[in-house]
Amino acid sequence: MFSTFQHNEFAKFNIKDSTEIKKIIFPEVLGILQTDSIIINDNIMLYKNDFLIKKDISFEYDFIFNGITINISLEADFKYKSELSDFEMNVQKNHTLLTFVQEEQGHIIHKKDSMAKTIIIFIKLDFFKNMMKENKSTQDIIKYIEDTKYSKILKSNITNIKTKLCAYDIYSSKDETSLDLMFIESKVMEIIVYEFKDLLTHNDKILQNEIKFSKQDIESLHLAKELLINRFINPPSIKELSKLVKLNEFKLKYGFKKLFKISPYKLTLKYKLYEAKRLLDTGDYNVNEVALELGYKQTHGFSNTFFKQFNIRPKEFMKDKNFYFND
Repeated sequence: MFSTFQHNEFAKFNIKDSTEIKKIIFPEVLGILQTDSIIINDNIMLYKNDFLIKKDISFEYDFIFNGITINISLEADFKYKSELSDFEMNVQKNHTLLTFVQEEQGHIIHKKDSMAKTIIIFIKLDFFKNMMKENKSTQDIIKYIEDTKYSKILKSNITNIKTKLCAYDIYSSKDETSLDLMFIESKVMEIIVYEFKDLLTHNDKILQNEIKFSKQDIESLHLAKELLINRFINPPSIKELSKLVKLNEFKLKYGFKKLFKISPYKLTLKYKLYEAKRLLDTGDYNVNEVALELGYKQTHGFSNTFFKQFNIRPKEFMKDKNFYFND
């Protein structure tokens, strides 16, 4: 027989004063169960869980949160199962999970004679995006997150030593004075830096594991490629192309890299430059005319792009029609 509790205030940033702490203490007959929630700032919230279970317990969660969670387990062995999707988390000792969370309903089951010592950090999505905006390699993962309807695991691994030490500092620290809370805040920010940096190295792995392409998606990608080739001089934007082939922008860009080993922009550029070489080779056009024909507003920009592709300037190419190219 399970004792069931509802927890519908999970991940709510509803405390104005960041020095205030909310404590949730359950009936002693169930064991020692305490959760401390601390608002770090307007974008970050911390949960400290300390459970020693005497009876089987089921926690039912129902909340809305648009952001990233960092779940660090110092001691734990339980599973979370969503009621809205196939999202599951297996939470184990010395593991860290980074997840993207939106609206969520689900339940956690703690078995009798088990324990859980966990640190959970909630980070609003806008804060995550702002931190990552200077790193171009994260744009795909941010787009993937924004296109995700339900919760997803972004990274799951053994807790690294730096994160673990910070988590132990948070877990063992008091939260009674302003200095205590300042110390906790510094450790939370330290963990966020470690884990977000590590997330960058997992970027491609996350996408490879999570993004699935259906037969229809593949057909849409081939159609997109055909449209770009046919309209390479004045190609549609990614947004326009996405609507034309009925494939979301993220899948379109990532699918091109995955299937064709080239981005949509580089594909059109490649065809545009080979067309430039063909026009120059006829001798019927000068460099300025070719640049205008291909949509370049400035001849200098066309010349530089041509040189990067073929390692020769357009004018030099016209002087020697027999120039050998290494394509």
